[in-house]
Amino acid sequence: AHKIELFPTKDQSEYLLQAVGSRRFAYNHLVAYYREHKQLTKSKSVELIKELRTKHEWLKEFSTRVIRNTIDDIDTAIKRAWLAPVVKKRQEAIAKAVTPKQKVRAFHHSMPNFYTHPPLF
Repeated sequence: AHKIELFPTKDQSEYLLQAVGSRRFAYNHLVAYYREHKQLTKSKSVELIKELRTKHEWLKEFSTRVIRNTIDDIDTAIKRAWLAPVVKKRQEAIAKAVTPKQKVRAFHHSMPNFYTHPPLF
């Protein structure tokens, strides 16, 4: 892996923050849909993203790739953390855990981590 340090101008940093915000906005809408319907496929996610882009004009300021990457993120999250077999396995691990530290590790087992920095604890 390579680390690259960027020094964006004020306009560029504002654009980057807005792009990240638009991606989070789309992700939250997909999560809400999944929680309501208990099912979400990639094709349905694409439809929902298209609807969001037509409904909210400010999303058109960003590349479609920025927002469509959320589809891969939500698909990974569903497969790794929210499907019934994974939840059952996590609950069994929590039940077996004795110490609080073991319970925390069991809870975070199979949880997707989309952050680039390590956890603070």
